[in-house]
Amino acid sequence: MRPLTLRDGESAGAVVALDCDRVILDFEAAWCGHAEKVIGVRPKRQNRLWNMGQRYGVSQRQAYDTWAAMDASGWTGLNPLPWAEDLSAWALRLAGEWRRVHVVTALAGKFANGRLDDLHRAGFPILPENLHCVGAHGIKEIALCQIEPQVYIDDDPAYVHAAIRQGVPHPVWLDYGDIPNEPANWLDWQALRSTPEKLLEDLEQGVSVSLFGKQGEPSHAECS
Repeated sequence: MRPLTLRDGESAGAVVALDCDRVILDFEAAWCGHAEKVIGVRPKRQNRLWNMGQRYGVSQRQAYDTWAAMDASGWTGLNPLPWAEDLSAWALRLAGEWRRVHVVTALAGKFANGRLDDLHRAGFPILPENLHCVGAHGIKEIALCQIEPQVYIDDDPAYVHAAIRQGVPHPVWLDYGDIPNEPANWLDWQALRSTPEKLLEDLEQGVSVSLFGKQGEPSHAECS
């Protein structure tokens, strides 16, 4: 992709969209906290399965009650992930201003206020209209079609595929290594594949350089 070009005096103008849980907010720690209240002890991770109940070795009933407890809490009080502050700075540098930063989350709209509060605490003061709650197991393609971002980051490869189908130039898969039966051809995606340990480094080298030509430095040359 040609580096993003700006006229003199313009700020960086990339539209950046991100998933929320496990990208910005520590969903897994919150889930375990609610499971501890349900079960009486904090569950320990047994494996890397995608299903949370199976991952933590709890019964179906205990998992159901944990999800119900999260709903009852309004999905609030989730803490930021360790890299959230740096990710916020990176997103703002690409976008130039917060009105170009969006969060697309598979959460019911009734939880939007709590989610917005947690995002603001995590250093993402996005506009209320830039929080797109598509519902649990919802379709993110519609939101991505409306936003038309240059960058989209998600930990769920199904949603990364959605971004690819919508023509997002820089889809990023944050790979925690917990996707079962991973198809070999995922390695051939037109997407940046990163890990929690290398996310910021990969974003700088794989996205910032492509958009700006140099890390963090927008190009001011006119498109020919």
